[in-house]
Amino acid sequence: MKLSTLANILPGSTWSMNFTANAPFGGINGTNLYSNAASDRGDQFFVRATVGNDGTTMTYEFGTTVRGADGGLTNTVQGTADGGSVDLTTNTVTVRVAASKLNPFVTHGPPIAAGTVLAGLRGTSSGPVSGALRSDSAYGGTEYKIQ
Repeated sequence: MKLSTLANILPGSTWSMNFTANAPFGGINGTNLYSNAASDRGDQFFVRATVGNDGTTMTYEFGTTVRGADGGLTNTVQGTADGGSVDLTTNTVTVRVAASKLNPFVTHGPPIAAGTVLAGLRGTSSGPVSGALRSDSAYGGTEYKIQ
């Protein structure tokens, strides 16, 4: 996840990235800007990085996502991710999780492997900044093919 800045990170800051495997209607639209995939009809997942209360400890987790009738997303943590990093030089947050950890939750198609297309890529970040809650988000997304 590439952000505009990672300056002044405070305890409680989080970065979440959502994606879908096995989404029907995949493929980039005619304007070459976004995916046609129906993310809500595939296997939805998230990965998340969180700054602990001490301001230095990081936790990395993954889970499943469900779209509610109200349009909101509900994330359920399924486990600890394999690792991650926060790079202040490139303003990038990375969370790694093996497909083998996601595959037990795949119900809409084949297991995630090389060649699987991930769609509905979107991210959110939030955290306290000088007593206020900072929140950034990017919705929609393109597609990424696992190599």
